[in-house]
Amino acid sequence: MKTLTGTVVSLKNKNTAAVEVENRFQHPLYKKYLRRSKKYACQVDEGINLTLGQKVTIVSCRPVSKTKAFKVLAPTKTAKAAPAPEKVSSETPAAKSKTKTDKSKVQDKKTTKKTKEK
Repeated sequence: MKTLTGTVVSLKNKNTAAVEVENRFQHPLYKKYLRRSKKYACQVDEGINLTLGQKVTIVSCRPVSKTKAFKVLAPTKTAKAAPAPEKVSSETPAAKSKTKTDKSKVQDKKTTKKTKEK
């Protein structure tokens, strides 16, 4: 039996889940890692509750229909999501660089006084 691990991408049909399995491999000549993905239509038993984006393990079985030849074995356990980082400053670095420095403010005041006197 062939066992694969993938992500649930569709739950539109009653007893069917579309599971996308990603395969990473190294190109034989260029040595670059490539990603190839394939979608499998899988039979879902009634006791299994699935959600979109959930990681599942699928297993090959006898053909259930024209396109379904895999069955969802079990959802894999996922780690808890890391907490979001705290917000330190509301200004971005780009916004900080746009603000004028104290020296330029002083120079602007001097030039405005000179222009008013003229």
